[in-house]
Amino acid sequence: MGNAELLRMLGRLRGRLEDLYGQRLTFQGEEYRQPSGPFSRQKIHTVQGHVTGMHADDTISGYAETDQDITTVAEGATVTGMRARNIGSPPSRPER
Repeated sequence: MGNAELLRMLGRLRGRLEDLYGQRLTFQGEEYRQPSGPFSRQKIHTVQGHVTGMHADDTISGYAETDQDITTVAEGATVTGMRARNIGSPPSRPER
């Protein structure tokens, strides 16, 4: 197995682990990736009630991100991207 194939396999494994744990995994020295931290990805066609991307009772610490792709929000429906009493972030966020 070559290095390129091994890197592809490890990248797929990391992607599956990130989806499973809802946590971005970034290793030391990976400056091109966003820092480790919780994330929420939602792709929804129609919201008819309430949708929340991320919610914490007290604190979300570190870099946290919510990505919502919603086609239609029905009348009276609500969408919340992130909700927390405190959101702590690192001193600088990565550029997009």
